[in-house]
Amino acid sequence: HRRCQVYKLQCARQRTQRWSRPLRLSDFILRDMEDILATWEAFAATQLPAARHLKSLELRDHAQQILEAVAHDIAQPQTREQQVQKSQGRAPLIAGAPETAAETHALLRARSGFNIGQLTAEYRALRASVLSRWADASEPATLHVQDMIRFNEAIDQAIASNSPADLARLAHQLKGASGGYGFETIGAMAAALEQSAKTAS
Repeated sequence: HRRCQVYKLQCARQRTQRWSRPLRLSDFILRDMEDILATWEAFAATQLPAARHLKSLELRDHAQQILEAVAHDIAQPQTREQQVQKSQGRAPLIAGAPETAAETHALLRARSGFNIGQLTAEYRALRASVLSRWADASEPATLHVQDMIRFNEAIDQAIASNSPADLARLAHQLKGASGGYGFETIGAMAAALEQSAKTAS
């Protein structure tokens, strides 16, 4: 009985220590990266028929690079003017930004036959997964609202980089290139994505 009481006290002390310092969202993403990637992979596998034959590495694709870029982005100071520019899509493109990894992800997903709805659904599921996991791992009073705002901005930037117009352009380029090298299957997938993107726009 005494050992049980000691164990409960130790657990309570650990919880207090864990919550004594706020768990910033950028730190949480990097700390729980593998669990977040596993959830991403599991959701991506449900996007049929495109994901039917994809292996684990292909399902995860550029997810880790996107998440690392997001974590880096939200950990950086941001002025009000920079926030306004981001919200209006006028933020300067920098190397390693979330949208650069997202563009590559979009192109590879297009090659695998994903449509725009499936591509957007991946980010919607990612947003919900990360925020709910972060909330579960943190004391409610210590959650940083600004971290949440910055995270949503970064995810929105990644989604914006996969706009229908951009995807249609990339798909058109892929269709032309694949035809020139005799990759008829890839060309057909690219043509289908291009048509889907034009319809969505």
